[in-house]
Amino acid sequence: MQQFEGRVAVVTGAGGKVGLALSRRFAQAGMSVAMADVHGEDLGAARAELIEEGIPGERLITVETDVTKSESVQRLADAAVESFGGVHVVCNNAGVNPQDISIWEATEEDWRWALGVNLWGAIHGTRIFIPLMLAQDDEGHLVNTASAAGLGARPGMGSYVVSKTGIVALTEVLYHELRRLDAKVNCSVLCPGRIRGGGTRNRRPDEFRTEGDEAQAVRDHELYQHALARQAETGGPGYIPPDDVANIVFEGVRDNRFYLFTHPEATSQRVHERADALAALDPPALAGSIF
Repeated sequence: MQQFEGRVAVVTGAGGKVGLALSRRFAQAGMSVAMADVHGEDLGAARAELIEEGIPGERLITVETDVTKSESVQRLADAAVESFGGVHVVCNNAGVNPQDISIWEATEEDWRWALGVNLWGAIHGTRIFIPLMLAQDDEGHLVNTASAAGLGARPGMGSYVVSKTGIVALTEVLYHELRRLDAKVNCSVLCPGRIRGGGTRNRRPDEFRTEGDEAQAVRDHELYQHALARQAETGGPGYIPPDDVANIVFEGVRDNRFYLFTHPEATSQRVHERADALAALDPPALAGSIF
């Protein structure tokens, strides 16, 4: 995709670090951006930050969106078209990362949360936005955010790994289906490693609801937000800033690249180890920690 000025981008999870960075990068390229997130306060703060940085407010709309629900994603698409006249780039970026526990210890709600936000969010975004962009008969690009965790098994993160592996497969199939149509619309899958400040929420919102003790629930939520802020400030070895991730995505859309890796050497090594074990009919390789 070569033309960005005057075009329209949609970014889910825009209230988080990576979503904000994606919104910023596409807006800096002259695009109007429909920013979506399930958390209205985070979404409003993200928009205000971009306006403070000099992005014209008339090129930014916010749409509170629950990506686990198709009707909510459809409202997002309708709002983008109504406000800006079309959609040319879609980043299905909303994601969550449940706590580090064994597959059998995770509750059914843990699984529903991870699969609902991560995998179904990408499915809904793909099903709703791809027909819209195809009907425009114009160049367009859809980016699904998976993870390096979707390219190899790591114990203790079952629901996350399953959901992100599903996103990789979903986007690979989409690529071939678009090529079969010789479509002007392309797609990419983003498989990030370590990102400073993360990009996902690690606990379900309902975990902060303490029956009969609302004050404790508020305190728990404040402690969680403080932990996120500390992680954003400190990062660690191998962590890259969200703006670097956004640049990788922007350049990938511009250059029409399918696989987008933030840590290409480590990620490629993981892919080779997995493929070698699979080809040899060996047990699966243990994925290292690059996310």
